Amino acid sequence: MMFRVLIRLLSGLAIALVFLGLPRRSHAQSAPPIHPRQLALPVRTFPARPQGHTLPAGAQSPLRLQPGSSAGQQAVYEQIVRWRSHSIPLTLRYRATLFASAVAADAAAADATASLWELGHPAPSGGLAIFRLEEGRTQAEIAVVIRAGAAEAEIRLHGPSRDLSHGVPVLHRVARTARSVLTSLPPAPPAAPPPLPLYVAPPGTGPMVESPSLLSLTGPADSGAFRSGSPALAALAHPSGMLRPAGSLSSFVRIIPGDLGWYGNTSLYAGSNAAVTAFQTLVQTNDRQWHRVAVPAISSLADAVAGWKRPDETAIAVRSGNLILVLASGTGQIAAESSAAASIMAQMPTRLHAQGTSIVDATGRPARLTGINWYGAESPDFVVGGLDARPYGDILRTLQGLGYNTLRLPFSNQLVEQNPIVTQHLAANPDLAGLHALDILDRIIAYAGALGMRVILDNHRSDAGWSSEPLWYTDQYPESAFIHDWQVMAARYAASDAVVGMDLRNEPHGPATWGGDPSTDWHGAAERAGNAILAVNPTVLILVEGVQFSPGDPSGWWGGNLTGVAANPIVLTYPDGSSARDKLVYSPHEYGPLMCGGGCPWFNATTTPQSLTAVWDHYWGYIAADPAQPYAAPLWIGEFGTCNNAPTCVADSTPGSQGQWFSSLLTYMQQRGIDGAYWAANGTQSSGDTRQYGAPEGYGLLNPDWATPHAVVQAAMTPLLTQ
Repeated sequence: MMFRVLIRLLSGLAIALVFLGLPRRSHAQSAPPIHPRQLALPVRTFPARPQGHTLPAGAQSPLRLQPGSSAGQQAVYEQIVRWRSHSIPLTLRYRATLFASAVAADAAAADATASLWELGHPAPSGGLAIFRLEEGRTQAEIAVVIRAGAAEAEIRLHGPSRDLSHGVPVLHRVARTARSVLTSLPPAPPAAPPPLPLYVAPPGTGPMVESPSLLSLTGPADSGAFRSGSPALAALAHPSGMLRPAGSLSSFVRIIPGDLGWYGNTSLYAGSNAAVTAFQTLVQTNDRQWHRVAVPAISSLADAVAGWKRPDETAIAVRSGNLILVLASGTGQIAAESSAAASIMAQMPTRLHAQGTSIVDATGRPARLTGINWYGAESPDFVVGGLDARPYGDILRTLQGLGYNTLRLPFSNQLVEQNPIVTQHLAANPDLAGLHALDILDRIIAYAGALGMRVILDNHRSDAGWSSEPLWYTDQYPESAFIHDWQVMAARYAASDAVVGMDLRNEPHGPATWGGDPSTDWHGAAERAGNAILAVNPTVLILVEGVQFSPGDPSGWWGGNLTGVAANPIVLTYPDGSSARDKLVYSPHEYGPLMCGGGCPWFNATTTPQSLTAVWDHYWGYIAADPAQPYAAPLWIGEFGTCNNAPTCVADSTPGSQGQWFSSLLTYMQQRGIDGAYWAANGTQSSGDTRQYGAPEGYGLLNPDWATPHAVVQAAMTPLLTQ
């Protein structure tokens, strides 16, 4: 289908590669500089003598919107001709730009074409993909964008609305000549791929407003760019309809080539109510100027659908939650757009919820959360580990390539409240220098989401440090701070579909209880915190860990004792008082004898896989064993991990050994359909008590180079990741 023929279009922020050298010949000698006049068209092309102008590199076109669409400019030349045809005054503007690479020219051409879709409508003429822009009742403009090699040209014919056709033959002649001239230019040197785009708010502006919900860097939706503001011609043009919904936090635009191509716009809103209002406005505007047509069934994710048709153009709008998708084409076939919309929506991430003992997406399909922890932001470093070794995008791509589709990201209350500027451990990420801790977290979350990964935030500690604290509060950070900081984080990522869950507190232990004394009652605190989060962001999963002790049982691993759930389950509610059981997930932690040691008496000379299964069933496995039980809910093991320095770390027949425990746990998880997050991705240690920054991480999946996995661990994990 046509919509699958996507060009590689990068956003303005992605085009950071600027060639300082000039185009080179194949024999490696430098080519002579291209003078802007080499972009000019022969005088005989025009009906009268044109005025030629050399413009400064970086000159912004009235059609272009993204700041980066002028990046890499090497030469800009403009020719303007005014003449009369049958006493009708006409003006034609030809502006050509030479870029350092074909990629940069692609971006500029696509950005200009997106503006034409949004300001006018396609008006096919002699096989040329032109657009007509109306200016009031009397004036109009016909525009066409041409791209050849590393050059891009915009040709605009302006005149009286009713008589503009008199200049169309000239526009055709200019377009043909322009393509010939631009094609004859020396080829641009081959360019290395530019850095991948990072879709986040500028430093210091607070929450990110551009969402990974709008794209996937690994799929067809890669061909697009975020757009903001309006092109310069918007003040003059009177669009025939609305393709770009108003009032969005951000819009991701795709231009898909073809005869007249396709236009796709996905707009993000802070919530469903805002999206409903914007969709109604879009429909009302288009109903006044287009012919409304029926739309075939698209997707179960569609909350509302509308379609329109006019000569040589169709458009379709779909609302799904807080997203609005608009597609337009010059095909005139609404069925083709419906099929394209269905395919795009199938790739969009959706909100997750609990259904029985499973985590499912908005369509009811089971959602695999094959997770891994990436620690460090909870430490005195205030940033995830490894950023002095590799760019964070590379680390995320490595983890994704190994099969991990979910990140569990620990943070501290101190990070949220102080939000310091991170000054160390960023050597491989100079673009993060000078940013606050939350700004860096924004970028990591946004990039993970752009890769199609999900994120679960973990309140790991109150003050920055290593390991966990017994209770959910301290003297410096009381429960009021614990709840307030969670609401801050919930609001910050409310519009991002990447953040799917919030793990309320890491490993309550020691005096923590499941009920009883309010000062130690983790059960009650979890309900208060979970409900406070849902009051701000009702779309996220609430993950609740257990405690360490329960009456009549031996000590369990910290956070791994959920025996109290059977008699006293967590009860969550939405702001309107209705049950939010569909947002509840229990999240035990599980470690072997190297961690738990004598604290877990089931590791001994008589340990078998069967005896371990009985322990897990008793402490937490029973919760997901029978969906009909009143306490039933999904399980997601927030932490489990093993040593990385020997095969016996992952498999060993010795009773009570680390390898016996780990291999048995993986088998148990596979058989029960339980996912979790390996501890940890880190190749080296972050700062903290008992920690030496930069030392190899003995439980890390990655080697100290942060680029390659420990083969023994990854081989053991692979069956769980691929089941």
